[in-house]
Amino acid sequence: MPEKQVPVALSGEEIRDAVAFYVREELKRSCHCNDSCAYSAFSVEITIKMKLNDYGRHVQDNHIVYASEGEVSPETVATEVDVFVPEKPPNQVRVETEQLVPVTTQVDGKTILKKVRYQSRKK
Repeated sequence: MPEKQVPVALSGEEIRDAVAFYVREELKRSCHCNDSCAYSAFSVEITIKMKLNDYGRHVQDNHIVYASEGEVSPETVATEVDVFVPEKPPNQVRVETEQLVPVTTQVDGKTILKKVRYQSRKK
């Protein structure tokens, strides 16, 4: 029996990992945050507005995160990045964010649930 994906709901940990993945990928595309750049200090304000769908019950979960390291002067280069993630099926999120996907398969005549990592298609 070939593996069959199981559409299990995303856990809080999987959502946190997905959010971090999307932000990291967006910052990689920023010319100010590429690997060849170096800065003596930084500060960041991150606003997170989440809409969570709990099988029809909609929950909003908003956060503002501040962080800084070192002294940032007023002349510092400022950059803004917006990340929008539309609602997607759980396993699509897992594949896109390089997380493990739950699947069922047959082992010794028994159906078992295991988790596998699928390679996501790069854009």
